[in-house]
Amino acid sequence: MERMLPAVHGMKPGVFLTEAEYDYLRLFVGSDSIVKRRYPFLHRGAGYGVDVFEGPHSGLVLVEIEFETADEYERFRMPDFALADVTTDAFFTGGELATVPEATLRRVLDDRLGRR
Repeated sequence: MERMLPAVHGMKPGVFLTEAEYDYLRLFVGSDSIVKRRYPFLHRGAGYGVDVFEGPHSGLVLVEIEFETADEYERFRMPDFALADVTTDAFFTGGELATVPEATLRRVLDDRLGRR
């Protein structure tokens, strides 16, 4: 399997790095950042991007799929492996996740997933 490199989110969302760039820049990553690895995933003919978060966000896994039209989005049925649809939830954007304290992240996840 191909080794997937992490994406570091901060000032510019979605900057993909070579392994050498990542190793160098990781030294300067502050608290307002996200480190994740993205893996391609094919399920029932649809291509997804699976983001596995590291560091304070460890345990969080978000799955993305892109649609060409709003109609495609409306017809889409959430797959059985998904726990919740956070498409319109601003809390799960990279900019928001980068600034949220770990304890808050855990509390919000528990609340949203009905674990409280």
